Amino acid sequence: MLVVFAPYASNVFAPTETISGALGTFVEYRPVTHVIDTVRALLLDQPVGNSAWLALLWWGGIAAVAIPLSSRLFRRRFA
Repeated sequence: MLVVFAPYASNVFAPTETISGALGTFVEYRPVTHVIDTVRALLLDQPVGNSAWLALLWWGGIAAVAIPLSSRLFRRRFA
């Protein structure tokens, strides 16, 4: 359920440069921000830059941690 609210703390509604303070720093380094930058660049036929690689690295890292952890917890609970 928490994943549903993930895009709200990103640059979906406002550019990262206009968000000030700690929230701007938080938004700048979230994986959702890089995915949104990549999709926006692809839809507007602009150069993607590093945002596609950063998005793939973030989500690959999250999957590399989440998949073994969830399978270990599943085996522990139902084995």
